[in-house]
Amino acid sequence: MAKVYTVYNQVVQQYIMEHAVKPTVKKVNERLEILQASVHEQCGIFAKLFPGKRNQVLNEIAYATGGCGIWKIGAATLARKADCSERTVYAAVNALKKTGEFIVARLADGHAGHYVFVDKRSEHFEDIMHEVFGLPANEIAGLVAGLVAGLENTETVDTTSVEEEKQGSNYINSFNLLNKPLKEFNISNKLGITQDAREDFMNDWEKSLYELVKPLIKENQVSDVQKAILGMSVKSREEFIKAKNVLLNTLTDIINGTLTIAKTLRATVVAAYEKALARPAVKKHIEPTYQATDYELHDWLNDDTIDLSHVEQPDVEIYNWLID
Repeated sequence: MAKVYTVYNQVVQQYIMEHAVKPTVKKVNERLEILQASVHEQCGIFAKLFPGKRNQVLNEIAYATGGCGIWKIGAATLARKADCSERTVYAAVNALKKTGEFIVARLADGHAGHYVFVDKRSEHFEDIMHEVFGLPANEIAGLVAGLVAGLENTETVDTTSVEEEKQGSNYINSFNLLNKPLKEFNISNKLGITQDAREDFMNDWEKSLYELVKPLIKENQVSDVQKAILGMSVKSREEFIKAKNVLLNTLTDIINGTLTIAKTLRATVVAAYEKALARPAVKKHIEPTYQATDYELHDWLNDDTIDLSHVEQPDVEIYNWLID
């Protein structure tokens, strides 16, 4: 059984953000033609490997990897983009493996159901396999040399699930790559990344923040808001609260016309967010509680021991003003 390479999400994301460019339709079509020709050269029947919706899944993968040669995406997201079932995605991915044209890897850090696709014919292939997967040059050369190998059992394509693949595969872990210092990258400069793709980069906190503000923004603001959220890099509950306050206040001010963006929304939001993070947490002032002293209440109204005999009663003349 072929090896299934695994890699950490953070490493893949960094590489994509540093190298992603928007692929052209021409480039994607040319890549698909090369893949189809490769299948025919290996005596395979392309239509049997990628019938119907499987072909649509292939098109999505070709487009996603057309920018820098590598992309990561969940099976559910890929099914939604291709308008098909996840079972069809599994079948299309297994067919893609049989072509020998792509590396199909997995995310190792708790991202079950996520694929990492690497195009072997990409100009960045050797760099990706070395920088992202940590493979030595001789192993990378072996992967490229196998490009024209024959297809395995092209008549039938298994619909192996994600879990079945994980149980029967030999994993290669790129844990050592996480010990390397990460380079800084500027998300706002990666203009080739689509709106749907940006959502794939968001963690759960960032996705929750995006869903919270989504009803407030217009269609032409989606891209800028996504960049702003990714720029804040929210990773905890405390950061989520501060990011939410900053973003909501900023969007509200824009809607009310009290704020004009001088540069970009991302720059404005990130600057305000960084100030919020640097600001010390305000401690709530709690008033000290005092316990009242217990006093004995005297019922003087019913106290017969009080002697009022010595109290002189004043003479009071009542004036009848009604008949005056």
